[in-house]
Amino acid sequence: MAVVYVFIGGGIGSCLRYGIHQLLDKYSLNFPIATMTANALACLLFGLAVGYIIKESLPDQYRLLLLTGVCGGFSTFSTFTNDNFKLIQEGQLLYVIGNIVLSVVICLVFLLLGYKWSGQ
Repeated sequence: MAVVYVFIGGGIGSCLRYGIHQLLDKYSLNFPIATMTANALACLLFGLAVGYIIKESLPDQYRLLLLTGVCGGFSTFSTFTNDNFKLIQEGQLLYVIGNIVLSVVICLVFLLLGYKWSGQ
């Protein structure tokens, strides 16, 4: 049964990621803003979910659905890596460094915010 929760959550997360990319790709300005946004929002959701699951002592099904499924499908490390690879191929090393640093910092801050907002 666990795989069903992961499967459903992963589908939801993937659709969220696709929607973010559809919405923001036109504003990328040669910088992968859609991937960064999807990753940041996934981290915010992850922090909220972890805090809420701990606070409410929710069963493993919630962890599987929200953390493994939705957040796993929503976050985009492979896309993040590919975006950086493309920027390297284009000679945009400053954008590569900016993307890596901003993504890590923003995602850490968003995860912390989500966790704090969950009441933890």
